[in-house]
Amino acid sequence: MQDRGPYARKIVLLGRTGTGRSSAGNTILGRPAFWVELSPSSVTTRCRRQTGTAGGRSVSVIDTPGFFHTHLSPQEVMAEVGQSVSLYSPGPHVFLVTLQLGRYTQEERETLEWIKVMFGAEISRFAMVLFTWGDQLRGKSVESFLDESPELSGFVSSCHGGYHVFDNSRQEGTSECPEQALTLLKKIDEIVSNNRGSCYSNVTFKEAESTIREAWERILEERGSKLQAAVIRISYAHFSHTLFSIHLVSHAWIQQHYKQPVFIAKTSLVSLCWVCWTVRFIFRIFYSLVSFRFL
Repeated sequence: MQDRGPYARKIVLLGRTGTGRSSAGNTILGRPAFWVELSPSSVTTRCRRQTGTAGGRSVSVIDTPGFFHTHLSPQEVMAEVGQSVSLYSPGPHVFLVTLQLGRYTQEERETLEWIKVMFGAEISRFAMVLFTWGDQLRGKSVESFLDESPELSGFVSSCHGGYHVFDNSRQEGTSECPEQALTLLKKIDEIVSNNRGSCYSNVTFKEAESTIREAWERILEERGSKLQAAVIRISYAHFSHTLFSIHLVSHAWIQQHYKQPVFIAKTSLVSLCWVCWTVRFIFRIFYSLVSFRFL
């Protein structure tokens, strides 16, 4: 199936595990293209693409592993999700970020943060929030739901595509594209039009990856410098304490035996005291200079 042309649409599904990404893909295509089952563990482990025709458009839907996957590490999930861009040139027209209505937990918050960091600020031009399980609203408007979470409302506002709601309980039994999917595709057409037909390209993704890598290297460098300074600080404190202890013991011994005719021993211990103070002073200057270099 051709996924190029003025009416071809490439859609990538992103979201946390259990938010209905695969079910949403089936609703868009109007058929059970992706495996869906009720399970306490994650089902999708690799990017999968299914194609079809919906509303007179050639549609390509790419399902991705969910964030907070039960079998894959966060690094493996992010690497696999990245394949949705690099393997399917020239890139998606839209990212549908799936969120289940009725709950907005810390995992959802972290998922949205990961998406923004992973794909960069440019993703906002190609993103739309797809709320699933719309029947859970029970007559409540989406606007009222968003008003309860300024953080979520802010993320939705940052997505140029806005949002759409799928009622996953309504599974039309025909092969025709359901009405709720047709409405979604019209919104996607608006995104494509606003972006003048461009896609989120692999070049953009690589730039985002490079930015993340540079930021991470900078953090590691800063942490490394602070760690070195901390090591020097601890070493100085330990060494200084040792020298000071030697000085106190030596001074006490001299005071105790001052009247005894042990001139050689007394002279040696006095010299040792001065050496301790001198080394301690020099090391303190060195510590100050090095600390200033790393802080």
